[in-house]
Amino acid sequence: MTSLTPASPISIPTLSPSLTVKGVENAGPDGNRGWADASALQISVAQPPDITTSDMYRQWQAQAALSQDTKALANAIGAAFQAIIADRPDLADAHFDFTSDDGKLKVEASGLGDTDRQWLEQRLNSDTGLVGAVGMFNADLGHLLGVNAETAVDDTAATAAKIDGSVHFLAMMQGVVNKAGQTGWLSDATYTDGQGQGIDLAQARTDSLSGMIDAKRQLDALQDGSVVTRLANGHVLYGAQVNPDPWFEAGIIAPAFVSSHSVSSAKVAGGHGLLIDRLI
Repeated sequence: MTSLTPASPISIPTLSPSLTVKGVENAGPDGNRGWADASALQISVAQPPDITTSDMYRQWQAQAALSQDTKALANAIGAAFQAIIADRPDLADAHFDFTSDDGKLKVEASGLGDTDRQWLEQRLNSDTGLVGAVGMFNADLGHLLGVNAETAVDDTAATAAKIDGSVHFLAMMQGVVNKAGQTGWLSDATYTDGQGQGIDLAQARTDSLSGMIDAKRQLDALQDGSVVTRLANGHVLYGAQVNPDPWFEAGIIAPAFVSSHSVSSAKVAGGHGLLIDRLI
């Protein structure tokens, strides 16, 4: 009886899914094709690209941070303005704006006398929460402006000096309001928040204590989805109008103030902000 010599076993390496095997197939002694000796194989790990180091991601991250700062700043402004109206209701409708000034806040108001303007400025500066929110906003705006998408160089320090005094914060808030009121609103419908107060962002103005408080109320309702829509046919819709982050627009609006710092129309003392009308 003729005995058969068993073929030599072929060693097949077991690999994880994330590994790539680079080898050469050999023909075995019986003519069957199989893998070469495992020692001749080259194993490489395929690494996916890290998007967190990309220029686009860094820009997006900086703009998202500024969005959060704008929301926090709006909250601080709203609380400060309500407290001021409680003490000085005569200033509720006075037109003004404010900027940062070397760590402090500077009020600009052509319609206020020096005594009222100085009182308002002192009152705003006494609110540490508001001053801190402005400082955080300026810091993150500097980061956004300092990130150069083409060279991936963060030049935050070089842009910090340009920011101080350039952003008129109530005018910037007006730009956010204008953008939120541009699309998605029906001309033959009426809108209210959950408490029945009217929503009309096209008419909202942020250049006074009372105006800013009311504009923020409307933006809050838009963000949390509590806007009630009453259609002309009598139907009522709840939550149909929603914008999860209207404050994100500040990342587009605020940098324009810095680049247009010498433009006098950026100032809104006594007006509605011509620069914002051009930006939006």
